Amino acid sequence: MINKTILRKNIFNRKSIVLSEIFDNKNNISLWKRKLDESISFGAEEIINDNLEFDFSKVLKYNEINEALVNRLGQSQNKIFLFNDISNLSELFCNMFELKKVWLRMGIPTNATCPRFHVDYLKCRLLTTYYGPGTEWLPNDLIDRRKLKFNQKFSKDQDGLFSSKTDIKHLATGDVALLKGELWSGNKGQGLVHRSPYYDEKYRRLYITIDFSDLNNQ
Repeated sequence: MINKTILRKNIFNRKSIVLSEIFDNKNNISLWKRKLDESISFGAEEIINDNLEFDFSKVLKYNEINEALVNRLGQSQNKIFLFNDISNLSELFCNMFELKKVWLRMGIPTNATCPRFHVDYLKCRLLTTYYGPGTEWLPNDLIDRRKLKFNQKFSKDQDGLFSSKTDIKHLATGDVALLKGELWSGNKGQGLVHRSPYYDEKYRRLYITIDFSDLNNQ
């Protein structure tokens, strides 16, 4: 499933090799903790300041991403650094899973888009947040999956799914995560439980998700 030779040769930062831990059967998340370069952060801030809301969704080759984002968001020196980072992450995802294209989504939500903890019915998703709070998730050993309910109204205590708010893990701004879903071979019933960052007060957030392109057709 993974071409490790290509992965090692083509990584734009060798610290990202940690993401390959997603191929370990015992893991349903792999996490590359990183601090964003200042220029990337400034690019994200420019987009936040220029757009009250924003939604981008397109299936692309990784080498088409810069042009597509420039056409949609315009360009500045800092934005180009940000777009390059997104392109690099897309290339990394393509190399890990031997893909020609990815489904890239980028957004500025005005509230939590997925406030309930849930699992995704897909193989694997890459996500990162460039501005604002990151995704929240729960370790497997701290949840009762029998309490994972999809169609109930949101409640802060999540109906006994977890014991304490301290069980909730938070991705920091800039962190890159691969989330294993229910459709990963052999992972049924073990998809990563996660949600959009939940706060009582409103927040601004710029994030991307990178998916297998065929998911866009489902």
